[in-house]
Amino acid sequence: MANPLGVDNPSLDANNVVVYKKDEMVHINAGSAVMDNVKVFDIRGRLILEVNDINASTTVLNTLRAEQQVLLIQITTTDKSVVTKKFGY
Repeated sequence: MANPLGVDNPSLDANNVVVYKKDEMVHINAGSAVMDNVKVFDIRGRLILEVNDINASTTVLNTLRAEQQVLLIQITTTDKSVVTKKFGY
C-alpha cells in the first residue's frame, strides 16, 4: 500500500546553521536541529577533526588547531540530515 506524500519541514535548513569564531574557538548553532556529529575538513578534503555523539543543537570546537585557512564543516543531525558550511578560520 502506498503512503501519501508528506509535507514535513526538513529538520535541518542550511540557512539556519550558524558557524562563527569567538574567543579562538569555533561555535556551531544548528537552530532547532539536534546534531549527531561534526566533521571538519580542510579545503583539500582532508579530515582535520571529528566530534561524535553531540546530541545538542549547539557545540563548541575548542580542540581545533587550524589557523588562517578555509574549512568545510559538515554537520549531521540525529535524523541523518547533512549540511556543509564553508568557514574562514
